[in-house]
Amino acid sequence: MLAFFLLTLSGLTLAATAWGTIQTGLADIVIGQPNFTSGFPGWFSGPTGAAVDGSGVLWVADFGGNRVLGFQPPLSSGMDPSLVLGQGNLASTTFYGTFQDTMYHPDGVIVDGSGNLWVADFSDNRVLEFKPPFSQLMKASLVLGQPIFTSGVYSYGASTSGMHSPVAVAVDGAGDVWVADEGNNRVLEFKPPLSIGMNANLVLG
Repeated sequence: MLAFFLLTLSGLTLAATAWGTIQTGLADIVIGQPNFTSGFPGWFSGPTGAAVDGSGVLWVADFGGNRVLGFQPPLSSGMDPSLVLGQGNLASTTFYGTFQDTMYHPDGVIVDGSGNLWVADFSDNRVLEFKPPFSQLMKASLVLGQPIFTSGVYSYGASTSGMHSPVAVAVDGAGDVWVADEGNNRVLEFKPPLSIGMNANLVLG
């Protein structure tokens, strides 16, 4: 899988047309590559999601690297990540199996209003929550879509609690967790209090 990189854009404007065409300026920073003209190798192997927490840390789901990388501010071009979730160290990208501290093709990633990091763990057919303070080799605090942390099968299929290849997750102001369950062609809602392997409260689609 080819590596890609993230760009931050300046001068973002909306054109005054009926179509709402977006015109963009030049990128200010490139993350994941040493410069703007490099595309491989780099820190990422197919980044699929990014989020910024309240401390300004940029979190990137590195799909092919089976990990989520954290970049501490101030952000600068070519900088190295300072934290990795899902792997034992920054140099590792191997899939070691389905556990509380591993990932297999993480996709969407978001940070909720309480600073918790949520990861759509695509090929493990689950969603993981990590609570701050974040640290190397930390374990997830919650799993949705599977009954236990060491399960990653999708044989649970289109059930009340199972997932098949989730690609995105969001948390609303009430603390409800919404999951785009791609393999089952639906969106699931989980209402607090949240618990491991809980049933969804609502299905859309």
